[in-house]
Amino acid sequence: MKIALRLITLLPFTFLLGCTQNAQDLSDSFSLALFGHNSPTLTQENVNSIPYASKIIEYGDNSKALIVLAWVEAGSNDAPNTLKWLSASNEMVVTQAGRITKTANFPNSNLIALQSEKRDPLARGLHLSTTPHHWSYTISWHPGYHIQYEAQSRFKVLGEVEKQLPFETKTLLHIEEVVSIPVIEYQSSNHYWLDPESGKVIASEQTIIPNGVTIKLSTGKSYQQEVIQ
Repeated sequence: MKIALRLITLLPFTFLLGCTQNAQDLSDSFSLALFGHNSPTLTQENVNSIPYASKIIEYGDNSKALIVLAWVEAGSNDAPNTLKWLSASNEMVVTQAGRITKTANFPNSNLIALQSEKRDPLARGLHLSTTPHHWSYTISWHPGYHIQYEAQSRFKVLGEVEKQLPFETKTLLHIEEVVSIPVIEYQSSNHYWLDPESGKVIASEQTIIPNGVTIKLSTGKSYQQEVIQ
């Protein structure tokens, strides 16, 4: 199914804003947005013209679109920051260390939550030999109100590759994640391409719920405070 993930124009983000200075800065930043057209062609110039962090998204067989960082929730020592990205048509993608942990306002299905008491290997840095290559967690999604299904992931480091990104080619570390949900006998694979030095996710292909649409993400303008450690 095609959906209209439109490029960013002036957005009504005031519903996200609190009383902090960061919130005021965010409000001011969006009020100064200059990218006011719905061009079907997404270019590096489009991305650079917007003064805040962004990602390029492909939802299934839809065209590339831009989503921007609208809010950051600080993480703890065991959890990375939670980044909330919005499209012009109000779809939301929430990420932690490059992993999609929640979606909202997408057609047909959405990821409600992904939770674990253990730290995600993506957050620890899969470029490091000391990082575990297995992880357990629960996921919830709708429709159908599937709540807290136990899931397991195993990671394979496939080595450095030349990865074609929307505007350039980079040498990145390719990681395959094999996801299984035993109770429904489901298995699928996600793919991540990391900066070999920092471990930061630069691009990914994630099927976030069983038999769902694959979401491709790549960095538009980097969020500089996102650190893998």
